[in-house]
Amino acid sequence: MSYRKKLGIFIIVLIVPASMGFAYSSGGGLTYGLQYYHPELTNQDIGLHTVGGYGYGTSRGGQRFGGFGMAIFSESNELVGGIGGNITGHEFISGPVSLAANLWTGVGGAKASLKDPGGYMILFAELNLELGIALSPWMQLVAFGGMQGIANVIPGTPFDSVLYYSPVWGFRLSWGSFR
Repeated sequence: MSYRKKLGIFIIVLIVPASMGFAYSSGGGLTYGLQYYHPELTNQDIGLHTVGGYGYGTSRGGQRFGGFGMAIFSESNELVGGIGGNITGHEFISGPVSLAANLWTGVGGAKASLKDPGGYMILFAELNLELGIALSPWMQLVAFGGMQGIANVIPGTPFDSVLYYSPVWGFRLSWGSFR
């Protein structure tokens, strides 16, 4: 499959969820995620963690759509890249306690270390399940867990393989309406 065809498919995957409708409620805030090494579920132990911000709207039917931006850090807390993209998902339970499944997809850049003068284009996907507990009617603490994958596109590989995947867990602090 040609590069242009792959890029076209990727763009369609990012744009199609925009047709989910208008927001009934919304939220957003700060996110922190940590990759967890598990020998049967991880193909490399590179210990990345992410820090960023996000926002989303939820339709009356529970569909979520939004966006995010995250910085990628190494185990030694070196900034090694960044990602921006879309959030799609479904909220099963809403209110003071919420339960949702989300897919975060994006594109960004990374490098092996700050000493590496080159950079690499990457594709990012994270499928997660999140459980939120309202600390107040307008603020919620969210715990999440799932699987994260990073694929190298151009020009080479900052990791030992072209596709990296690992379990991920973390926390989010959201502001919105959680009644």
